[in-house]
Parts: sequence; C-alpha cells; structure tokens
Amino acid sequence: MKSSKAMIMSVEGRCTVAYTEDGHFMKIPKKSSHQVGQVLNIENVEYNRPAASGMWRIAAVAAAVLLLVFMGTVYPVQQAQAYLSMELNTGGVEFWTDQNNKVIKVKYADSINDLTNIQLKGKDVYEAVSALTSEVKRMGMLEDKDGILLVNLAELKNQGKNPLEESKIKEAIMKALNEEQYSGMMMVVSKHDREFIERANELRLTASQYYVYEQGKAKGYELTTEKIKHGQMRNVLNEVGTSPEELFGMHRTVTKNSLQGQEDSSANKGSRMQSGSGWRTPTSNHMSMPDNNQSPTPNTFEGSPMTPKQPMNMR
Repeated sequence: MKSSKAMIMSVEGRCTVAYTEDGHFMKIPKKSSHQVGQVLNIENVEYNRPAASGMWRIAAVAAAVLLLVFMGTVYPVQQAQAYLSMELNTGGVEFWTDQNNKVIKVKYADSINDLTNIQLKGKDVYEAVSALTSEVKRMGMLEDKDGILLVNLAELKNQGKNPLEESKIKEAIMKALNEEQYSGMMMVVSKHDREFIERANELRLTASQYYVYEQGKAKGYELTTEKIKHGQMRNVLNEVGTSPEELFGMHRTVTKNSLQGQEDSSANKGSRMQSGSGWRTPTSNHMSMPDNNQSPTPNTFEGSPMTPKQPMNMR
C-alpha cells in the first residue's frame, strides 16, 4: 500500500473520476475543489501492476486538453465585468470585458463568421467596437440605406454601475462609419442587467436577439427564437407584420445636420432595463438628441413625438 498520483478526468454527480499513474481509472468522493486536469495525491493505493508511464502521459495530455477547453469556455465569462452585443441585420457579435474594459472573450454568430479574421480579444472594448464596425463597413455587411445596428450593454457583477460608457460606444461606432452613405442607418442602444443576459443565454440568443424577441412578444408578435437566431432581422419582423422602426418606435425623419428620433427609458420589470435609445446616424459631426417627457411603460419601447435640442458634438 502506498500513495499515488491521479489526474482528475471528470467530475460527475457525487464522484470524481481520476486516472492513476499506474494506468487505472478510479472513483473518489467528489469535493467542491475538484477540477478537470487537477493532480491529486491518493493515499493507500495498492499497486497490482507496473506503472504504465506511457498511458499516464497520454491521460495527462487528454486531461490537459479538457482543462484548456473548460477554462476557455467558462473562465472568461465568470471573470467578466461587463457584456456587449452588436447585432446587424445579418448577424451579431458578443464581447465580454474585464474590469479594465479589455475584451476577454469574443463570440460570433454563425452568419458573420467571416469577421473572425480580425483580432479583437485583448483590445480596449471601444477600440474593438471601432475595429469591428470598420471591418463590417469594409465587407459591405452594413446596408447603406436600410441598415440596422442594435447595441446591448450589461453589467455582470450587479454592482449598480455599468463599466462600459454608452456615449463612448456610440462615438466609436459613429467615427468608424463617418460617411454620408450611412445617414439612413438605424441604431438602437439599450442597457440591461445580468439576469437579462442569463435569460438570453438560456434561449441561446445574443442579448440583442433576445431584446428583439422580448420587445416583439410584449407587443403581441409571434416571434420564434429559431427565426431570430438564423434569419435576417428585418425579414423576420416583416414576416410577423412589423418592422424595426415600428418595434422600437423609430422615425425616418433625417436631415443633413440633425435628426429626429425617439429616446426612451424603460423600467422593464423583467430585465431591469435602465435605458434604451435609438437614432439614425447623422451626416455631420453633430447630432440633435430628442426630448421625451412621457412616462415609460414596462415592456414597451414607445414614446412621444420629439423636439430636437441643441446639437451635441459626438466627436
């Protein structure tokens, strides 16, 4: 009887399955500290055959690979301070950021996997948003006349303050576009909490996709998660009898140096939405923001007609 080293291969139910250095699989009582790839010292193990060093090395490599996969999919989200999703008419991208607003994870929707050639991980989130927008523009994925861009932000630590600044996100996008051909683009920005993101994850939707789904359901439209996930946003909404403009309460009144749109703050009880805003990008360096005096209604994105204020320099 002697001690032996064993590497954890899986943690299931009440047991941890480990592979010993003499080539045996064994089950031991699970502890909360057990993780795949962890090496344990097992006492009072009886050796029945010579150590299979080759098998031990193979098992160690397999466990290490499992550990890397596990760390890559779970660890970044657990450490993330904030979340951001950007949704085009044809697909979307999700970002997770740390306490320094550095991007620690990026996930692309299937429909825009062509964007995976740009390196966003490790960048400042505002720099990453700008780089992504520039690449989307270069590849012609942002429609010039009927374009849609949803931006959804969330604070994941429930500390009451989102570390991502909405104004900087808007500015990064607008500077990256900065062309008259995008004067008709519709942008909608909204803030949410961690529970909203978790509900989106349960349906395997991005926050932006889930926002469309939630707003559509609240207004009585028969939307399905599969169509939202795999279809083009405008087409999906048209099929159920609405449009992005109607769903988000947007107007198409655009002038060269100003715009009229709608801005709302929603007290969405389910998502604890802090604010939502939508506008069309201006063709100059100034943007007139609307004023809204109507009290918000939970689960809606409707507002009253707007009167432009003084221009606000976004550069």
